[in-house]
Amino acid sequence: ALPISRTPPPLCQSLMAPYSAGQPLDLVRYAVHAGSETLKEDAAKIFAEEGFVVILDALDTADCEEVLKSCEAGEARILDNDPEMVGCRDRGRYSFGAAMKSGSMLHEPAWAKLLDCTPMLHVLDEIMSDDYFFCGGGGDFVLGGTLRFQGLHSDLGVHRVPVDQRVSLPPPKLAVNFSVQEITSENGPMRVVPRRKLLTADPQQQPPHYLDEPSASELGTVSLQPLPPGAAIIRDLRLWHSGTPNCSAHQWRLRPLCARCPPF
Repeated sequence: ALPISRTPPPLCQSLMAPYSAGQPLDLVRYAVHAGSETLKEDAAKIFAEEGFVVILDALDTADCEEVLKSCEAGEARILDNDPEMVGCRDRGRYSFGAAMKSGSMLHEPAWAKLLDCTPMLHVLDEIMSDDYFFCGGGGDFVLGGTLRFQGLHSDLGVHRVPVDQRVSLPPPKLAVNFSVQEITSENGPMRVVPRRKLLTADPQQQPPHYLDEPSASELGTVSLQPLPPGAAIIRDLRLWHSGTPNCSAHQWRLRPLCARCPPF
């Protein structure tokens, strides 16, 4: 894991004051260890109830280090082409997939290896009933000193989902995000709102506008931290979520794979 500054700069503290990333991740409630004998059943149950689940130790240390080195090389190439650091999600926020002509990073050996993550595959088989396929693999990184929250959003709009798949389970599409470094409260963890998914065009299911967000305690927002390297976050793409400020001096990374149910 990279060293992390434990004291956010004063500007970051002031920007974070009106907002909150939410409660720290309750591992007992939301996580399952990859070595558990009941991994599939427990993870699928949490996912069904909450819209996401965390698998601890899904990747070993060697795999994390290999993927991290590949991330660093990819980041350097992207930043060479963005000297103004405009980003592609917001200033300071980057998507590996969006920066590639193919929309994916699966041509990189380290990314491709993630497809063979056994704990992930066991859980996906349980959630998706063996009827799914992988449709991409990208990733996100956030520069240190990126001080703005993203507004809550869903990654999958209703009108992009066939009518017969606008159901809670199985999800029409999900993402698996791998942490390849330590994730703390200061280095830009993802925040999610458990059990809040965009299933229909009903306005009540739409995430609130950023300036109109209720407090984190009212929403029940959860900050996906602390997390060690090697964790896998399996998330329904319709779940309300967003990025948070990275107040450290270092870049933060998550590697996602996407899987979907046919036909889509």
